[in-house]
Amino acid sequence: MVKTSEKGLVAAFGATGTAAELDHLLAEAVQHPQVKSILILACDANQLTGAAVDDMLHRLPVPVFGAIFPEILWDGSAHSLGTIVVGLPVAAKTLVIPSLSDAAVDLEQLLERWIDQELGHIVKHRTMFVWVDSLSKRVSELLEALFYSFGLSHNYIGGGAGSLSFAPRPCLFSNQGLLADGAVLALTEAVSGIGVRHGWQSISGPYRVTEVDGHTLRSLNWQPVLDVYRYAIRAATGHELTAQNFDSIASAYPLGIARYGTEPVVRDPVKLQQDNALLCLGDIPADSFIDILTATPVALIDAAGAAQEQASTHYTGDPARRAVLCIDCITRAQFLQDAFQQELQAIALDGVPFFGALTLGEIANNGTDYLEFYNRTAVVSVLEL
Repeated sequence: MVKTSEKGLVAAFGATGTAAELDHLLAEAVQHPQVKSILILACDANQLTGAAVDDMLHRLPVPVFGAIFPEILWDGSAHSLGTIVVGLPVAAKTLVIPSLSDAAVDLEQLLERWIDQELGHIVKHRTMFVWVDSLSKRVSELLEALFYSFGLSHNYIGGGAGSLSFAPRPCLFSNQGLLADGAVLALTEAVSGIGVRHGWQSISGPYRVTEVDGHTLRSLNWQPVLDVYRYAIRAATGHELTAQNFDSIASAYPLGIARYGTEPVVRDPVKLQQDNALLCLGDIPADSFIDILTATPVALIDAAGAAQEQASTHYTGDPARRAVLCIDCITRAQFLQDAFQQELQAIALDGVPFFGALTLGEIANNGTDYLEFYNRTAVVSVLEL
């Protein structure tokens, strides 16, 4: 299925997810003279490998960026198999950061070199796409470096790539090939409006983070985190959390890092470790304060609609050239189950191309707020394409 806009957007969805299909979609995209860069969104179930796709990525005549996710979004529906190729009518300057987990990599120096050597002529309407391997250990440091290097001069949108199995594997597309443990950045002059909302509300807290190791939360208020988490859920709901039902219960009770004047930043407890620590999808700062959250499906769907309204309000481009890029969380979709289709309907705009991904963490700001790595959050971008 191929969609084209009068102004230049070329977007196509392939349902089989094979490398041969991707090669065909890329070849079709670059045949259009207005295509100046390419975004790829692919499903983990496609089982794409570097051996299968590196050559086709190397020979592309335009910049390419994107990632592999648990599911992708096309035309208002989620797909667990398939590939989206979007030929963009805007040029992109890309930066590939390999070995993101390596503490020896000076991220600020890399970004400053990129600015000095590649970005001097890009002066307005900036939107940066940020795709990261969700298993990389320095995602928060990368976002801090981006914020310090670029400030609030433009919008960011992106997300965490990879598999729900949390097995390490290459998951980032670039002209250099398929990449693992890294990041791919793409800066464009596309006009955009960004909306970020989640709809989760506190049922207990705040608690001080007294022991944490990156993604692994060990204690709150100097008490073992599992004891605090289990008691709070029991007191609020009567549900008894055990190792056996952890996945089903925890999916309804994420954590929220307090932020002044705005919604808390959600952290998804995705695994109970053998030592009873909680493995979360994203870093939690030491000495920060968190709440235990929950939500109704209606609240989440309303929040997604509010994110779309926020993005549309901030969009200042040509109404005839709008496209909606939705970065939503795979565990949010799992929590909503059949009601997730209503969330997608709340985000879609009539007659406007709609594509996106269900990610392992969402990355965004709207040009006025600090750049964040979110979980369980609906991020909507209205782009001029």
